[in-house]
Amino acid sequence: MILRLVRGIPGSGKSTWAKKMFNSIILENDMWCMQDDKYNFDAELHGERIKACYGTVELCLDDGMDVVVCNTFVKLEYMEDYIDLAEQFDAELKVYKVIGDFGSVHDVPDEIIQKMKDEWEDFVGEKVIDLTGR
Repeated sequence: MILRLVRGIPGSGKSTWAKKMFNSIILENDMWCMQDDKYNFDAELHGERIKACYGTVELCLDDGMDVVVCNTFVKLEYMEDYIDLAEQFDAELKVYKVIGDFGSVHDVPDEIIQKMKDEWEDFVGEKVIDLTGR
């Protein structure tokens, strides 16, 4: 069983890359932001959506399934609960950092993206996927 964490700033191509690369369940916080097929980010619900994604990953691992989680994971602390889950379920953990610039499909403002870049923390051992040269 494998838990893959795919991380990168909005618009880096992480979800698209993961869908092409892995035949696994792919989950992301953004899935819980969809309402009537439209993306609706609500800061007040953000914590609940993070918990919903995490809970679903936990259920999948409990069922013995491979799972891919595509989230920004800008800071290492945002990955800690998932790393703990991998240990809890004795799942192999693989971490990927996706670098690309495809524009944010969710219209994340440039200043927020820049803040994420400024706050970025690398994870020792992550595999860097550079999509800038395609």
